[in-house]
Amino acid sequence: MQRVLLGTFVKEDKLYITEAIQKIKDNFTIVNDTVFVLKGTGDLDQQLILTYNIQKFKDMPKYRSLLPCTIQLHRKKATNTLFTLNALNILEGQGDDGNIDWEKYKNCVITTHGIGQLNIFKTRIDTIINTQHSTL
Repeated sequence: MQRVLLGTFVKEDKLYITEAIQKIKDNFTIVNDTVFVLKGTGDLDQQLILTYNIQKFKDMPKYRSLLPCTIQLHRKKATNTLFTLNALNILEGQGDDGNIDWEKYKNCVITTHGIGQLNIFKTRIDTIINTQHSTL
């Protein structure tokens, strides 16, 4: 089974979270029925990031059309770092011989904006939602 890790940025409001999770449940198969709610610090203090793995299938709906503030992520387990491939390319270009000091990005979400610009958000787990047993 192929999986895709997605992150959906939502306002810190129960209504936004409930609507986003309902769209996800209605259109995708959530692996392990689990959505991690990450709370950002600094620039993201009023936003949450819902992270979840979905099962990938051939005729899968386009997640961005359903959830516009959603990006595909990858994870470095040892440091719990979530990142986009574009961000990884920039990080590799900044490191010595392409090596990245992942400890520097522990518990962060790293994305890009503009050309060659990184967004680095420190996060912490706010809630873990079991989509089968939660009333949200």
